[in-house]
Amino acid sequence: MQIIPFIRTVADRVGAVLTAPAGAMRRAIGGLLVLFLLADVSFPVPVSVPPSTMVTDRNGEVLTMFLSSDQRWRFPAALEDMSPELREAFIAKEDRWFRWHPGINPLAMVRALWTNLSTGRRMSGASTISMQVVRLLEPRPRTLWSKVVESFRALQLELHLSKDDILTLYMNLVPYGGNIEGVTAAALLYFERPPKQLSTAEMVTLLIVPNRPTSLRPGAAGSPLITERNRWLRILEGRGILEPALVADAVAEPLTLRRSATPRMAWHASVRLQRALPGRLVIRTTLDRSMQEKVETLVADHVRRLRIQGIGNAAAIIIDNATGEIRASVGSADATDVLHLGANDGVRAIRSPGSTLKPLLYALAMDAGLLTPKTRLDDVPININGYAPQNFDATYRGSVTMEDALAESLNIPAVTVLSRLGVPRFVDALARAGAASTSRQRSDVGLSMVLGGCGIRLDELTALYAAFARKGMWIAPTLLPRTSQPQERRLISEASAWAITEVLSRPPADLAIQVTDGARIPRIAWKTGTSYGRRDAWTIGYNRRFTVGVWVGHFDGRGVSELTGATCAAPLMMDIVHAIDRSAADAGWLQQPATIDQREVCSVSGRLPSDSCHDRTLDLFIPGVSSAERCTHRRPVLVANDGSVSFCATCAPQKGYRTEWFETISPALLAYYRDNAVALRTPPPHYNGCTKQEGGLVTITAPTEGAEYVLERNGEKLVRLTARVPDDATTVYWYVNGVFTTSAPAGQPAFFQPERGTHTVTCMDDRGREATVTLTIRYW
Repeated sequence: MQIIPFIRTVADRVGAVLTAPAGAMRRAIGGLLVLFLLADVSFPVPVSVPPSTMVTDRNGEVLTMFLSSDQRWRFPAALEDMSPELREAFIAKEDRWFRWHPGINPLAMVRALWTNLSTGRRMSGASTISMQVVRLLEPRPRTLWSKVVESFRALQLELHLSKDDILTLYMNLVPYGGNIEGVTAAALLYFERPPKQLSTAEMVTLLIVPNRPTSLRPGAAGSPLITERNRWLRILEGRGILEPALVADAVAEPLTLRRSATPRMAWHASVRLQRALPGRLVIRTTLDRSMQEKVETLVADHVRRLRIQGIGNAAAIIIDNATGEIRASVGSADATDVLHLGANDGVRAIRSPGSTLKPLLYALAMDAGLLTPKTRLDDVPININGYAPQNFDATYRGSVTMEDALAESLNIPAVTVLSRLGVPRFVDALARAGAASTSRQRSDVGLSMVLGGCGIRLDELTALYAAFARKGMWIAPTLLPRTSQPQERRLISEASAWAITEVLSRPPADLAIQVTDGARIPRIAWKTGTSYGRRDAWTIGYNRRFTVGVWVGHFDGRGVSELTGATCAAPLMMDIVHAIDRSAADAGWLQQPATIDQREVCSVSGRLPSDSCHDRTLDLFIPGVSSAERCTHRRPVLVANDGSVSFCATCAPQKGYRTEWFETISPALLAYYRDNAVALRTPPPHYNGCTKQEGGLVTITAPTEGAEYVLERNGEKLVRLTARVPDDATTVYWYVNGVFTTSAPAGQPAFFQPERGTHTVTCMDDRGREATVTLTIRYW
């Protein structure tokens, strides 16, 4: 059943009613009423239209707008969002009797009919606001029958909706030229503010456009629009809707407007939210428009400078440490940049984190009692089950403290600490920190993950660092306002969080960071990272209030020789911190917790000093957790008066010797010093006439000296290593051709995979005693 034939039937019945006798007329009116109600049930008015979506910041300021599904700018708003003057002005101009008629105005129809007939052309349409709403909801050709249908639909509207509801529909649908519909869309696109904030002149400008949306469209020829605006200002003044003083100011107000560009701030985040929340008219975020605008500008300017070096893109994020709310999120320098794949969201892309996970590793190691900031670590060539990492600059420092290893981002100490802590424990911590991408790689990651051998997102990494500012407590970052208190997770202890922060807040002496305007850099704890192949550059920085994360690189994974975290990402991070937190960055720096204290340690080993330790320093430690092991870096040795041999208590002669003190150096460090011709004072060889194993010699039992191994190309390629060591040895270290290969407990075998040719194999125990053999490998 179609609505037009039905309305024609009703119209015929109305004509019959008007010519019928009184009794018949009453029956006919009752029948018409039944027909109307039946039609109302059968043909409901479609009052819903697809809306546009608006993404706003936390204060309601517009960030991004999306077209409706029918490609219109249409933002439904409540009547309360319009000023009372604007509402009354629309009624006064469009339908003065709107509050009293039932949807159609018979007197207006008669007047319009007379005017049109007397002039011979269409001068007046007599459409009420209700009828105009119908026409906007269901556009039809302007014919007499269309007017009949609109009248019927207007009655339906009045039956189901209040006057305020109908007026709201009208103000949300009125045309403003092009694909702009509704007062809110027009106010935002032409005046860049919501209707309630419009001036009187701007309000009346929006009032007059709907009747002539083409010729009076804002941004078109200005003079006709101003003339019509001023005319209606006087009319509304005469009708008592506007005060004379307001009208005088409005008439004098210039009208220099044009359609502004559609807001496209926080584009990547807005697109993500629109897809996650389909049908939501207004998506209020936690973003701060002012911060977002500054960061977008800084990212775009920074990338523009980096393009000279062949570096294509960057992303940045700011997290409020107190709440976990994201204050700014920039996925790329330009989302419309096809050449550099700007549509990709760098905040959510899974990338290699480089060295940025080291602070978490050292904090976990502190909590496990494995080390403190002054603990000494070996920065020498190592090989752990075939994995031989190198430092970023391909050099070594020998013995370094943990804090120096972290401050200089040395790779080898980090891998050594991770091997002691355990990869599963490190992965568990990353899972607690919301690093879902890394957690999913649990079965595939190894020691290399602390150097970037895993995947993580910028928002995940930045939230991880925010936990350091939150005294070790992690909360999930969010783009949407929270409805309840965030759930916290203990990631690291408050003590280790503060200790690592102190290390990260020390400005590196050899790293010059340039801030755009040259102003003073506020205090901040920060860490850089560069992935393998120089594909990703990172810098994460935090203070008490905010944590800022920056990624720089190419979305297609290309490496660039000039790309490093220190030179490409750190300057942008510093610029952002300076721009957003200029006044309060230094206020209230993180306070030392009661759970961490200071103690005196040996400056050579980082352990509690013994009587033989002469150089001492202060170190942070966690009471009840940090190791209480005493320093043994100096040990007494009985040496012959001529310095030729050393003795143990068993083989020492009655006279002819003296006691000397020597440093205890780890085998790996000792080998490094020897390879680099570092002068060392070591004990002379042990007396070979000693009969006790306590001071005995190391003997390699496999392979034997001069042995030749013939291995199958497709078979087992591991060579067994065994040695006999003195009873006081606990660990043996194996070197192949002078490079550390593996270690094993004393008395246990080790294995290595050799290449073809002749090799030198050295075994050294943890007391510095060693033995060497050579062997030859052939394949068939």
